[in-house]
Parts: sequence; C-alpha cells; structure tokens
Amino acid sequence: MFSRADGGVRFDPSRCVACGACVPVCPRGALSVSGRRLEMCEIVAEVRPHWRRIFQQSGGGVTVSGGEPLAQKDFLLALLTEPRDEAGLSACLDTCAKAPWPVLERMLPHLD
Repeated sequence: MFSRADGGVRFDPSRCVACGACVPVCPRGALSVSGRRLEMCEIVAEVRPHWRRIFQQSGGGVTVSGGEPLAQKDFLLALLTEPRDEAGLSACLDTCAKAPWPVLERMLPHLD
C-alpha cells in the first residue's frame, strides 16, 4: 500500500503482509478482514475434542485447503504433524503445489 499524489491510497499486492492496514482506507469497503489469527495450540485445542469421537469413528481426517496452504509452510507442517502424531488421523492437502520441491517433500510423510 502506498499514497498517491492526490491523497488517495493505492493497494499494491506485491507489498502485502496481511496486516489489514489497507482495510479501513479502502474506498467503498472493497476490502475486508475475515477469519482470525490463531496460534497452533488454539487450533489443536479446538479440534482435539473431535479427534476420537468423530474422526476415528468415521474414518475421516483433516483436509487443509486455501488460499494456498503452502504459503505458510512451517505452520502447515506443524498443523499436519500434531493431529497425525497424537491421534493417527489421515491428512489431505488441497494445493496447487507451486512450491519448491524441498517444501513439498517435507509435507509428504504427513499426508495420505
């Protein structure tokens, strides 16, 4: 995001760090923040009560999808690892796979 000469603001997606600072100054409310930031422990705490009761009885598992999950590769790896290690859940990754091979290779042992 950067200022224009006429005092307006122009959104530059190449400089986006997902901070949300552009939302209040966006003309006509064209941008909005949705969702919320969660720490890994918060996600696991939210899902954990369902692991055995629902997922294991149904044979279900965890599917991670986008945007693009590989854009947050370290967080994704932790998210795929914890439920699988603790509860033996199956895991699926919905991705376009536009990532370097070493990133994809790190995910493979945690996916079905």
